[in-house]
Amino acid sequence: MDAKLGWRFARIVTDSPASRMKKILFLFPLILAACQSAPQRPLEFTTMIAHWANYDDPAYLPFVKEARPELAQIGFYGAHYWSLGDTKFGQGYPGHFPKIGLKENRDWFIQRNRDLHKLDVLVIGHFNIEFLVGDPKSKEGPRGFFKFYNELWDEKQLGPKPV
Repeated sequence: MDAKLGWRFARIVTDSPASRMKKILFLFPLILAACQSAPQRPLEFTTMIAHWANYDDPAYLPFVKEARPELAQIGFYGAHYWSLGDTKFGQGYPGHFPKIGLKENRDWFIQRNRDLHKLDVLVIGHFNIEFLVGDPKSKEGPRGFFKFYNELWDEKQLGPKPV
């Protein structure tokens, strides 16, 4: 490092590690303040719609556009989705899925959620893990979640099956 004489004829090292550290320490609080995210606030809304069925009706999106809710609750996930989404029973109570097949329903919900987001609506789904667990060893083989777990697990979508 180059040293130069100061006004009192002392040797001054202009860019010593200590002076670099002082610069960093001086800037650290400024950088930290700039990087902090806004404080989290609770989700608040004044209008919500919840449909357990018929959200695939052609009149649904026009209804949402007219009602202008901030939040829409559609679709069943959890045990409902994974147990019934791949069967004809998923189109009835309790799931009321618009399609048969996990991928088909997933694709449909992705598009429906996009359509609702275009209307500036936050979308949430029903998630229930207590109902429709199924039977691991029925005469017809595993049913419900156990059928999904044993026969329909998609590692590309869900990762390795937990054991």
